[in-house]
Amino acid sequence: MCSRTLRFGLILTILIAVLLWPGVAAAQTASTVDDLAWLTGHWRTEHDGAVTEELWTSAEGGIMLGLNRQFRPGGRTAFEYLRIEVGSEGIQYLASPGGQPPTSFRLARSGARSAAFQNAEHDWPQVLEYRLDEAGVMHVRAAGLEAGSHELSWTMQRSGGSH
Repeated sequence: MCSRTLRFGLILTILIAVLLWPGVAAAQTASTVDDLAWLTGHWRTEHDGAVTEELWTSAEGGIMLGLNRQFRPGGRTAFEYLRIEVGSEGIQYLASPGGQPPTSFRLARSGARSAAFQNAEHDWPQVLEYRLDEAGVMHVRAAGLEAGSHELSWTMQRSGGSH
Protein backbone atom coordinates (compact mmCIF):
# COMPACT_ATOMS: atom_id res chain seq x y z
CA MET A 1 0.00 0.00 0.00
CA CYS A 2 2.79 2.43 0.89
CA SER A 3 4.54 1.69 -2.42
CA ARG A 4 1.31 2.41 -4.33
CA THR A 5 0.90 5.74 -2.52
CA LEU A 6 4.49 6.76 -3.26
CA ARG A 7 4.11 5.80 -6.92
CA PHE A 8 0.86 7.79 -7.18
CA GLY A 9 2.56 10.78 -5.49
CA LEU A 10 5.48 10.63 -7.94
CA ILE A 11 3.15 10.43 -10.96
CA LEU A 12 1.08 13.33 -9.62
CA THR A 13 4.23 15.43 -9.01
CA ILE A 14 5.48 14.81 -12.56
CA LEU A 15 2.06 15.62 -14.04
CA ILE A 16 1.85 18.90 -12.09
CA ALA A 17 5.40 19.88 -13.14
CA VAL A 18 4.59 19.25 -16.80
CA LEU A 19 1.35 21.22 -16.62
CA LEU A 20 3.00 24.18 -14.88
CA TRP A 21 5.79 24.59 -17.51
CA PRO A 22 4.20 27.13 -19.92
CA GLY A 23 3.42 25.80 -23.36
CA VAL A 24 3.90 22.13 -22.48
CA ALA A 25 0.28 21.16 -21.86
CA ALA A 26 -0.69 22.16 -25.40
CA ALA A 27 2.69 21.35 -26.88
CA GLN A 28 3.18 19.65 -30.18
CA THR A 29 6.60 18.48 -31.25
CA ALA A 30 8.16 20.51 -34.06
CA SER A 31 8.30 18.67 -37.35
CA THR A 32 10.98 20.79 -39.04
CA VAL A 33 13.87 22.96 -37.93
CA ASP A 34 11.87 25.94 -39.29
CA ASP A 35 9.43 25.40 -36.39
CA LEU A 36 12.23 26.50 -34.03
CA ALA A 37 13.01 29.76 -35.87
CA TRP A 38 11.79 31.74 -32.83
CA LEU A 39 15.27 31.02 -31.33
CA THR A 40 16.93 33.13 -34.06
CA GLY A 41 18.86 36.13 -32.80
CA HIS A 42 21.46 37.39 -30.35
CA TRP A 43 20.55 36.75 -26.70
CA ARG A 44 22.42 38.13 -23.68
CA THR A 45 22.32 38.19 -19.90
CA GLU A 46 24.60 39.58 -17.18
CA HIS A 47 24.73 38.42 -13.58
CA ASP A 48 27.31 39.45 -10.95
CA GLY A 49 29.71 40.64 -13.67
CA ALA A 50 29.45 37.42 -15.70
CA VAL A 51 28.08 37.67 -19.24
CA THR A 52 26.38 34.88 -21.17
CA GLU A 53 25.56 35.30 -24.84
CA GLU A 54 23.88 32.94 -27.26
CA LEU A 55 23.54 33.60 -30.98
CA TRP A 56 21.36 31.58 -33.38
CA THR A 57 21.19 31.87 -37.17
CA SER A 58 17.98 31.50 -39.14
CA ALA A 59 16.65 28.02 -39.98
CA GLU A 60 17.33 28.42 -43.69
CA GLY A 61 18.63 25.26 -45.32
CA GLY A 62 17.17 23.09 -42.55
CA ILE A 63 19.91 23.85 -40.02
CA MET A 64 20.37 26.45 -37.30
CA LEU A 65 23.89 27.28 -36.19
CA GLY A 66 24.54 28.68 -32.74
CA LEU A 67 27.29 29.91 -30.45
CA ASN A 68 27.26 30.25 -26.68
CA ARG A 69 29.89 32.35 -24.93
CA GLN A 70 30.31 32.93 -21.21
CA PHE A 71 32.86 35.34 -19.82
CA ARG A 72 33.76 37.59 -16.96
CA PRO A 73 35.54 40.80 -18.00
CA GLY A 74 39.25 40.29 -17.42
CA GLY A 75 38.63 36.61 -16.73
CA ARG A 76 38.21 33.30 -18.45
CA THR A 77 35.98 32.75 -21.48
CA ALA A 78 34.08 29.53 -22.18
CA PHE A 79 32.41 28.84 -25.51
CA GLU A 80 30.25 26.23 -27.16
CA TYR A 81 29.40 25.60 -30.81
CA LEU A 82 25.75 24.65 -31.27
CA ARG A 83 23.52 23.42 -34.06
CA ILE A 84 19.99 22.20 -34.56
CA GLU A 85 19.37 19.88 -37.48
CA VAL A 86 17.44 16.80 -38.52
CA GLY A 87 19.27 13.57 -37.66
CA SER A 88 18.46 9.88 -37.56
CA GLU A 89 16.17 10.36 -34.52
CA GLY A 90 14.43 13.49 -35.81
CA ILE A 91 15.31 17.03 -34.80
CA GLN A 92 18.43 17.17 -32.66
CA TYR A 93 20.45 19.78 -30.79
CA LEU A 94 24.21 19.26 -30.98
CA ALA A 95 26.52 20.94 -28.48
CA SER A 96 30.32 21.10 -28.80
CA PRO A 97 31.66 22.72 -25.61
CA GLY A 98 35.09 24.25 -26.16
CA GLY A 99 35.09 22.85 -29.71
CA GLN A 100 34.99 19.21 -28.53
CA PRO A 101 33.10 16.54 -30.51
CA PRO A 102 29.34 17.17 -30.38
CA THR A 103 26.89 15.65 -27.93
CA SER A 104 23.42 15.10 -29.38
CA PHE A 105 20.14 15.86 -27.60
CA ARG A 106 16.92 14.80 -29.34
CA LEU A 107 13.89 17.07 -29.41
CA ALA A 108 11.58 15.63 -26.75
CA ARG A 109 8.79 18.22 -26.97
CA SER A 110 8.13 21.66 -28.33
CA GLY A 111 5.45 24.29 -28.59
CA ALA A 112 4.96 27.54 -30.48
CA ARG A 113 7.77 29.17 -28.42
CA SER A 114 9.30 26.37 -26.38
CA ALA A 115 11.55 23.37 -26.95
CA ALA A 116 13.04 20.68 -24.71
CA PHE A 117 15.93 18.49 -25.83
CA GLN A 118 17.03 15.35 -23.96
CA ASN A 119 19.90 12.88 -23.77
CA ALA A 120 19.46 10.44 -20.87
CA GLU A 121 22.88 8.89 -21.58
CA HIS A 122 24.82 12.15 -21.09
CA ASP A 123 26.35 12.82 -17.65
CA TRP A 124 25.08 16.42 -17.38
CA PRO A 125 23.06 18.14 -18.59
CA GLN A 126 20.49 15.63 -19.73
CA VAL A 127 17.82 18.22 -20.46
CA LEU A 128 18.13 21.55 -22.31
CA GLU A 129 15.01 23.71 -22.39
CA TYR A 130 14.33 26.98 -24.20
CA ARG A 131 11.21 29.11 -23.76
CA LEU A 132 10.42 32.51 -25.24
CA ASP A 133 7.80 34.32 -23.14
CA GLU A 134 5.21 36.84 -24.33
CA ALA A 135 7.49 39.75 -23.37
CA GLY A 136 10.22 38.45 -25.70
CA VAL A 137 12.46 37.17 -22.87
CA MET A 138 14.30 33.87 -23.46
CA HIS A 139 14.42 31.40 -20.56
CA VAL A 140 17.07 28.68 -20.83
CA ARG A 141 17.42 25.75 -18.44
CA ALA A 142 20.03 22.97 -18.23
CA ALA A 143 19.30 20.11 -15.82
CA GLY A 144 19.36 16.40 -15.10
CA LEU A 145 16.35 14.16 -15.61
CA GLU A 146 15.90 13.28 -11.94
CA ALA A 147 14.01 15.54 -9.57
CA GLY A 148 16.38 17.58 -7.42
CA SER A 149 19.33 17.20 -9.79
CA HIS A 150 21.78 20.06 -10.43
CA GLU A 151 20.18 22.80 -12.51
CA LEU A 152 21.30 26.05 -14.12
CA SER A 153 19.06 28.65 -15.71
CA TRP A 154 19.48 31.90 -17.62
CA THR A 155 17.03 34.67 -18.47
CA MET A 156 18.18 36.38 -21.67
CA GLN A 157 17.17 39.53 -23.46
CA ARG A 158 17.47 40.09 -27.18
CA SER A 159 20.65 42.06 -27.89
CA GLY A 160 21.72 44.33 -30.72
CA GLY A 161 25.19 42.81 -30.54
CA SER A 162 27.19 45.93 -29.70
CA HIS A 163 28.26 46.26 -26.06
